[in-house]
Amino acid sequence: MPPQPTILLECQNQQRISGVSASSYYKNPPKLIMNKDEQMMQLQYIDYRTSLFREGLLDGQFKELQKLEDGGSPGFVQEIVTLFFTESQTLLENITKLL
Repeated sequence: MPPQPTILLECQNQQRISGVSASSYYKNPPKLIMNKDEQMMQLQYIDYRTSLFREGLLDGQFKELQKLEDGGSPGFVQEIVTLFFTESQTLLENITKLL
């Protein structure tokens, strides 16, 4: 069974809880001030992310990248993943031209 993804919960008042697994969130949801829409979006995010780990699309390397992300660079993982896909596409196009 793949490891449970670790998530970062945020709410309107900017409280943060790190290191919460999806299964523990469902069993003991944190007592944060969230409206119903925020709660539903958070649960959808958890379900989606859990499915990406289960399918093998995300792994331990993604978790390591997230550890590098801090309050000073909240979009770090997004930037790295975007850069990876952009560069990969360019490299594949170059390889195709050479063949």
